[in-house]
Amino acid sequence: MARFTTTRYPGLSLQDDKGIWAQFTDGACETADQSTIKRLRTLPDDYEVAEVKDAPAETPPK
Repeated sequence: MARFTTTRYPGLSLQDDKGIWAQFTDGACETADQSTIKRLRTLPDDYEVAEVKDAPAETPPK
């Protein structure tokens, strides 16, 4: 699963001739589809879409 965000276009819909392939809600989009992940990672900078990297897991208390 990958998560992406955009503050510039919080309701961003990305589509091609086959239809919508990514939909942002409140500036966030989650997908497990590898093709969609690849496309989102290669969007031009003016879309201001960034992949959210998960924070490292907390070390459990001893």
